[in-house]
This record gives sequence, C-alpha cells and structure tokens, in this order.
Amino acid sequence: MRHVRFRHAIAAAVCLTSLACIGLQSELAFAQYGPPGMGGGGPAGPYGPMMGGGMPPGGMGMGGPMGGQMGMGGPMGAQQASWSAGGMQAAPMYADSYPGGGEQGPGGCNGGECGGEDGGIGEPLGPQLALWESGSCWWVRGESLYMQQRGMHTPPLVTTSTPVVGGALPGATVLFGGRDINNDFTFGEKITFGKWLSGGDALGFEANYFHLNPDGENFTATNAVLAIPFIDANTGMQDAILVNFPGLGAGGNVNVQSHSEVQSASALLRKAINFNEMDCGGCGCGCECCGSWRLDFVGGYRFFRLGEDLSLSTTSIPANPVVAGGTTISTFDRFDTLNEFHGGELGLDYQTQIGRFSTSILTKVGLGNLHQRVRIDGGNVVTVPGVGPAIGVGGILTGANNLGTFENDKFAVLPEVNLLVGYQLTSKLRATAGYNLLYIDNVVRPGDQISRVLGANYTINDTQYILHGATAGLEFRY
Repeated sequence: MRHVRFRHAIAAAVCLTSLACIGLQSELAFAQYGPPGMGGGGPAGPYGPMMGGGMPPGGMGMGGPMGGQMGMGGPMGAQQASWSAGGMQAAPMYADSYPGGGEQGPGGCNGGECGGEDGGIGEPLGPQLALWESGSCWWVRGESLYMQQRGMHTPPLVTTSTPVVGGALPGATVLFGGRDINNDFTFGEKITFGKWLSGGDALGFEANYFHLNPDGENFTATNAVLAIPFIDANTGMQDAILVNFPGLGAGGNVNVQSHSEVQSASALLRKAINFNEMDCGGCGCGCECCGSWRLDFVGGYRFFRLGEDLSLSTTSIPANPVVAGGTTISTFDRFDTLNEFHGGELGLDYQTQIGRFSTSILTKVGLGNLHQRVRIDGGNVVTVPGVGPAIGVGGILTGANNLGTFENDKFAVLPEVNLLVGYQLTSKLRATAGYNLLYIDNVVRPGDQISRVLGANYTINDTQYILHGATAGLEFRY
C-alpha cells in the first residue's frame, strides 16, 4: 500500500509540475500578446464562487463539481490543458507520432529545416524532456578514449646467465621477450558528427574517426653476460650469440624498442526502423517520468589501420687478441607490420531515454579486404680504429632468408560493440560515458614474424586482434 501511495504521490507531483509549466507558458503568452481573450466565468458550482463566479472577463471559470472546463482563449488557447473528470492532461508534445509527423517530429527538424533560434548550448531542462526533442538537425560528439589492445606476443630476445650457461635457454634468464608486450592502457581521441537529411529524423548521415596515442616499450640492458638466444637450424639445439661476456668483451649493450598505433574511420547512413514513446498514463510524454526508444539501421564504409614495429640493436666491444683494440661491432634487426582494412559495415543502434538519462547499444560488423604488409630489415657495422666502417647486410635475427617486403590480402571480419550512457545537461548538451569493444582477425604483428630458428625460410604469420576500453565525452546538438 505504501508503494502505491508513493507512486500516486510521484504522479501527482509530476502532473502539478506540468501544470506549473503550462501556467508559465500562459504568462509568457500574456506578456507577448496581451490579455488572452477568455470568456466570463462558468455557472457557479460548489467551487464556482471561489474560482469562476466572481472573475471579471478574461478570468478563469470552473463549473460543476470538477466537471466543467478550464479554458484559455487567445494565442495560447485551449491547447495547454483541460480539466475534466479524468484529471489533468498535458497537450501532446508532437502533432503526430513518428514517423512522418506534423510540424515537429521526434527529431525536431521542422519540415526538414533545423528549428530553434537558440544558437547557444540550450536552455536548462525543465519537466518537458524527451529524446530528439530539441529541434536538432546536426550533432557532434567529442570523446576521450582510455583503451587497451591485445598484447603482441614476442619470443625471448635477450637473456642473461652465469658464464657457465652462456645465455642459452632454458638455463638462462629472459630479460626481454617471452611474453606479450604493448598491452598497456593508452589514451586516444574520437570525434563523431552527423546530420539528419529528412524531417522526423528518418534518414541521416554520420561519420567518425578515432586515434590512439602510440603505445610501446623501450628496453636497454648492460649486464655482464648478455646474449641473444636462438635455435640452431642444423642441430635443433638451444644456443645464444654473446653480446657481452666477462673476459671476451670490454663492454656491450642491447636495446629493444617497440611501437604500436591504431586509427579508424567510418562514414555511415543512419535509417530509423522503429520509434516509440512510452505512455505516461495521462502525465504526457514530455514529463521526466516517461521514456522513448528507437531502433536505427546503420550502414556504410569502414576503415581500420594498425601499424607496429619492433627493433633489436646491439653494440659489442670485443676483447680478443685477434681483433684490433677499440673495435666495435653493431647490429640491428627491424620488423615492421601494417594492416589496412577497407570494407562495408552494417549494424543496428538501439537507443532509449528515461528522463535525463539515455542509453545506446550499437553493434556493427565490417566485412572487407585486409591488406597485410611485413617489412624486415637488418644490418651490421664493424668499425676498426683508423679504418672506415665495414657495412654488412643482415643482423642477428635477419638474413638472406627473411629480408625484404612481403604483402598479402585477406578477407577479414571486423565486429564492434559500442555501449553508451548519456545524461542530458541542457536541451542541446549531453554528457556521455561508455565502453567499446573491437575485434579483427588475420592481422600481422612484428613479434609473430620473428623466428628463433636462425636461417629458417620466412612465411607471413597472422593472428587475432582485440581492442577495448572506456570512453567519456560531450555531445552537442543544434
């Protein structure tokens, strides 16, 4: 019983709020057009002497026991409210229901023209609040991203050990590699803008672009024992190339760097499939107790790009009687990968709003061509004091078997899910927060192109890629 009374109290409070708004509109009309042309009071009923009978022309009249009418003439005529045995009822927000509509449909584009004289950020929202109500034809949303990509697998690249082990696995300790890298959360930016192309928000255009700040790692080691582990192609045994070793070198170091960068864009048409406004039981769909929902189809073009690189460089100063003192040996190996997706994209966007809060569940899938490119480079330089440097082709992990540029095209699937929650700050400005999840198969990544079997023939290796994280932003409609 308490819950029933509580709900009745809420309904009554909302209805009184609507009545207050109606009264405010009446005062605005009075100020603009002068005294409304209202008739004299109605026949006096039990409430007549107080409200109707003694009013001068232009006043309000109520007849009978709550059974007459409260009418207002003039420009703000009897469209505002009626008082009857069924209770107070606010005028409908729109002339017609979606789609089609009268002067102002659910999207607020009056006959296809952007409505509203307010060029600012909109008025603070009062009781009349509904989705797509502000007369907006354009929208733009800026978002800050905080996202994480699936890590790039990397084989063991740098080891250290006791002199007896000599840096070879499994007895050595891995300093870098043997795990996923480039999987930290990183910030990014996303911009979305769109325009309704027809009245009633039935057909629109939308485009977006996002970019993640480069993610990467930078590792340097100068241990007494430094080695690059590998598997001997002839024996299949674990071995290592020494970069620094007590008694055999006067110093040495290893540096490993990796970078990863993501960007994406799409251009879509948005078509309304269905729309509905919830019935508020006589309160009127402009009240905050009410809600709306709509389902849109989206389709168009999708672009996605993932570029990464991984490089390994070493410097050794041998301490060997057969090598001139001060001689340095430097090597470098570099693996670059690029993935570019171009294709079509289809999806559905389900949106709801209850009061100031709104939600959106956007699911899309892209189908198209993924262009893979792998570029492998390497070299070595031997510098002898008093003699010019001798430059060679191939580093430690690269040689005649894998140097070059390799390209391939594959069919790829790119599904994406965007969850968004919004809060209406004004009639034109909305704050948003959400979660994004993106997946694509058949991508090439640098770590997968490194073979620990030195001298093995190279083939392109691809894998799956996942990107997910949180978003926060502001959306402006005008």
